[in-house]
Amino acid sequence: MHERIHPVYEEELAAAREAYPELRGEADMAVLLEIAVNQGDGRLARLGVASSSGSVAFDVVALEAVRRAAPFDAPPQLLVSPGGKVYLHWMFHTDPYQACATFNARPFMLASAPAAAATGQQPIPVNQTGRPRSTPPPLAPGPATHGVHSEQAP
Repeated sequence: MHERIHPVYEEELAAAREAYPELRGEADMAVLLEIAVNQGDGRLARLGVASSSGSVAFDVVALEAVRRAAPFDAPPQLLVSPGGKVYLHWMFHTDPYQACATFNARPFMLASAPAAAATGQQPIPVNQTGRPRSTPPPLAPGPATHGVHSEQAP
């Protein structure tokens, strides 16, 4: 995934820096995306912001980079949740050393297929042993704005 996302992300960020002065600063911004990929064909199933950077322009940069980079290679079976999708949280940074680095990508498994999505309930993440976990894997500290804003991928 990273091999496809990285060049698109750099292109999107460079264009956004030209258009939006707030993205030219020295301070690092970070946005946490939640990504769901279909196991069979590598297409995006869902894409959304799990924790905003505080800049809509930067959040859109990361979303568009992932959207444009898709579809991806079929994910490994080891990461596939019930329902045939791979879920991950991926932190994107304006800092060039962290950018969209793979060490900021955290896959997680769901305990059951997300039929609950239609009812507005959240699926339960599980650890590698299959036991339920109250939250996805821990991430590095991120921005203060929280809440999942997502959309169905085309």
